[in-house]
Amino acid sequence: EERKEYMIFTEPYMDDRQILMVKYGNEKNIHGEGDLTGKIVGTQAGSTSEDYINREVEFKSRLRDFKTYGKFNDLINALKTDEIDVLICDELIARYEIHAHPEDFELVDVRIGDITEMAVGFRKDDVKLRDRVQEIFYSMIKDGTAKKISEQWFNADVIKQR
Repeated sequence: EERKEYMIFTEPYMDDRQILMVKYGNEKNIHGEGDLTGKIVGTQAGSTSEDYINREVEFKSRLRDFKTYGKFNDLINALKTDEIDVLICDELIARYEIHAHPEDFELVDVRIGDITEMAVGFRKDDVKLRDRVQEIFYSMIKDGTAKKISEQWFNADVIKQR
């Protein structure tokens, strides 16, 4: 909301939710937020996931440990090496990582915490450019191009339908 003071945006084109990512095979039997009790949870520092966990004091108190990492690659390595049991991150990042390394990770397809609407931002005076980008994106949704790109990179159609 604070960005709307100095920017204009397209209509939101997707919802980015926080989800769980585990090592392939899910040996820790994690299927939802309730299964995180007693687990070591990791997330990226400064992320929506970190904000959620720090805000939900009771939830955080049930975790064995909560670790944050400055770089996403460090977080991925922590999961690979069992330094953490599960990571909470943006769905798009998780889907991309799983697409790139399906033999290493899997998605636990549940929502954790907040949903963030994704849109394209422009300078306040770029109304014509914003409107043109919006028009092209609508046509990409209509002809299936947006869905095709989403499925190619994220193994799912994450695009909001009009």
